[in-house]
Amino acid sequence: MLEPTIRPYRPSDSAGIARLIADYRAEQSGPVVDQEAVAATLARFLSSTQDRILVAELKGNVTGYVAFHLLPLPLIQGTEAYVSDLLVAGTMRGGGIGSRLLRAVEDEARAHGCVRLMLNNHKTELSYTRGFYGKHTFRERVDFANFVKPLR
Repeated sequence: MLEPTIRPYRPSDSAGIARLIADYRAEQSGPVVDQEAVAATLARFLSSTQDRILVAELKGNVTGYVAFHLLPLPLIQGTEAYVSDLLVAGTMRGGGIGSRLLRAVEDEARAHGCVRLMLNNHKTELSYTRGFYGKHTFRERVDFANFVKPLR
């Protein structure tokens, strides 16, 4: 099996990432993707020094991506790398692309002196039920509540 190339996001990846998101939402019976909104959000990553996207590319196609953010947190006395999105094409899941993307984030986080890597995962997601993050030595917090307040 061919190995994907893991590389930084380029503006030409926008349509491929939007397609991944649209396919994922269709699997979940979620809302339709606004491609312009995705493109506008992705464009913000290009001018940021703290926010990054890595893309998995195979045969010229975007097969996965990971978005992460370097957050200086005084309470932990260092910088945390927070993974906000990790998505792999449905037909490619289980083939190691997510693992490669996660390793690339970890490598970059270490290179930036991060003291930890954090993410959230819905307990209803297949990645949770399969134990994907546990296999990568993430520990589930049992003493932590995640709160969200929608603003729109």
